[in-house]
Parts: sequence; C-alpha cells; structure tokens
Amino acid sequence: MLLTWLKVVAYFRVNAYGGVAQLLWWTTLPMTAVERGHWREWMRASLILHWKMLRRPELWRVLFGLGWVELLVAPLMPLVALIDVARVLYKRRAGLQSLRVRPRDTFSYPEYYLHDFHHQPNGGLSLRSALAYDWQVRFLFAGTERLMRQAVIDALPRGDSLEVLDLGCGTAAWLTQARALGRNHRYTGVDLSPEYLRVARVCRRGGTFLQANAEELPAAWEGRFDVVVSIWLLHELPSAAIHRIIREAARVLRPGGRFIFLDAKQRVDHAAYDPRIPANFMDYFAEPYFAGWVELDLEAALRDAGLSLERRKGVHHSVLLTGRKASAG
Repeated sequence: MLLTWLKVVAYFRVNAYGGVAQLLWWTTLPMTAVERGHWREWMRASLILHWKMLRRPELWRVLFGLGWVELLVAPLMPLVALIDVARVLYKRRAGLQSLRVRPRDTFSYPEYYLHDFHHQPNGGLSLRSALAYDWQVRFLFAGTERLMRQAVIDALPRGDSLEVLDLGCGTAAWLTQARALGRNHRYTGVDLSPEYLRVARVCRRGGTFLQANAEELPAAWEGRFDVVVSIWLLHELPSAAIHRIIREAARVLRPGGRFIFLDAKQRVDHAAYDPRIPANFMDYFAEPYFAGWVELDLEAALRDAGLSLERRKGVHHSVLLTGRKASAG
C-alpha cells in the first residue's frame, strides 16, 4: 500500500514539474518533433528513477521532509517564471546571446563568468538568481534533482571525520540532504557569487562558505581535504578552466583523497548520441560552453592532474565520476 502511494505521489510530482517546464520551453521556443520525443523519454526516465529511489525508506522520508520547502516557495514561481520568459523572448527578438552582467564588488571575476547563465538577471551575481536556482533545476529535471545529488551523498561515508570541499557550491542545497542522511563531515564551500554564498550561509548551517575562484584556491589548502566535490559546475565552464579546476582539486586533496563530481552526461555516456541535444540545451538555457563539455576527455583531464579514475556511473541524465589521488609512498 505504501509503495503504491509513493508511486502515485511520484507520478504527480514528475508530471507537475515536467509539464510546467515543457510549457515554459514551448513559450520561449516551440519544440520540434525530435525534442518532444526526447522530452517524453526524459519524463519516463524521471518517473522510473522516482520509483526506484523511493524504495529506500530512509531516503523517501528525508525527501518528503525537504519537500515542504517547495510548498513554501511555490507561490513565487509563476510570477518569476513569467519574468524569465519575457527576458528570453526579448533576447531572441533583439538577437542577443547574453544581457550585460555587472559585478557589484571588486572581486576578480573570470570573463567567462560574466554571462547571464539560465537567462537570469545579472547572471550569477544577483540575489534573484540565487533564490531561483534550486527550483529552476527542480523543474528542468522534473523533480529528480535531489535523486541525482543522492549519488554524491552515497559516495561519502556516514560520520563526521572528513574534510570536504565543495567547488562552485552555489546555495549548497545538497548539504541539507547529506546532513539528514548522516554525512556530518566538516564542510567548506567556495563559489564566485556573493549572492549564492549569502543564501548558503543562511540556509545551510554547519558549513564554511567563502568567495573564491576554484581555478586558484588558497595556497595554504594544499593537501588539506579528504574529499573534493563538484555538482553541475563543470559544464558551465570553458575547457581550459575545467582543466585548471581539476588540477586545483588534485592539489588540495590529501594523498588517497577523492574528487567526486556529478555533471551532465557527455557524448561517451549516450548509447545513441544526437548532436542536436547540446545545441538545443545551449540555446534554451544560455549555456555557451556546453558543446565543449560534451566532447571533453574527462579521464585524460583527471590523469593529467594526477588522479586515477576510480568510477564512472550514469545517474539519470547526469554522470558521476570519482578520481583518486595516489596515496603517499
């Protein structure tokens, strides 16, 4: 009876989030027949993932507990979504790839970061973007974002003994879920955006959040961390920046430490690859570096940084990779 009820809840959850996402997508740029086919498969796979993951009692209890947050912010979603649609339509009619992004502080931002990713006002440098991000990915992934992040949590042992660094932590949404599931490790998050960090400091207790460029972490951090984590960061970067970040991750890891990252699937992760997928994703979601990400040889990048590939696993529409630093001696 319980499993049946969970399946019903999952069905309505996936269709509610996925249906709204499709409507917004269609409003800004109508889907082709191929895209509609991909979307139907996406929805079907999302539903199967829900059913699979909700068989884990400790997980569905945590997920349903966190779900109350969605209800609290739900009234704001329609208004914000309409503003986003208007912004996208304006950009299309004006032939603009990006609206101007203006830093409000003196931090040295890399040029590639000054782009309005996800069509957000002032890119990642606005509080509006920081407050919208978590529910944006919820709609994009038809409610499966926490289920995919769970793969990172599962890769961490229970306890409180590790030093964990999160690169491009954003609002650190996964941390609440990790804490609820017994991963109470010492946590440091770094991000370029002061606004995302502001939200993280208010909403994620027990973590240290610092403004820093993951391409150039503090020299004093060399060999400090047991685990370095990255969640849906690398696909938003040019290839050269990805290589620098992986090298920095390796530098700050202790001997034997692991770099765990979850990100969008690449060409090698698709049994039947359709080159229109990255092109459409770049267009719809203002992701200028996604095509380069799809083709990047991640295993070679790990080797170049002195990390050996320990695991590569598909997780719904993402892929989880673990690179390990050689042990001392």
